Amino acid sequence: MGGIRTSGGNRWELETGYSRAVRVGPLIEVSSTCAAQPDGTIVHLGNVAGQARHIIGIIDGALRELGATLADVVRISYYMRDQQDWVAVGEVHREFFAETRPALDYIFTAGWPLKGVEIEIVCTAYVEDAR
Repeated sequence: MGGIRTSGGNRWELETGYSRAVRVGPLIEVSSTCAAQPDGTIVHLGNVAGQARHIIGIIDGALRELGATLADVVRISYYMRDQQDWVAVGEVHREFFAETRPALDYIFTAGWPLKGVEIEIVCTAYVEDAR
């Protein structure tokens, strides 16, 4: 498969064989991202809003490496463990996307194998021009 890839630098990418994000033409797909440092340490334990902000920062960096910005996000999906967290996550979402208003999904899951993960975020961006 063609395309341009970027890495978040975490160990799981090499262990399981994926990229943080992949750009093919104007389309960018960002892999499911949690609030982890490159060494795998989960940050903002017990703070879903802090984890969401951290993740959006990781996503922003990946998009910028591939010639896009958060303004180019057309769909974002929030996977959460606790259904009550959608309110806090919605407030964080609004901080970054109030103007661009991408399509949005809230998906609730039983959890992840990594202790302390409250949320993972996936998104798709589309860059119309040839940046």
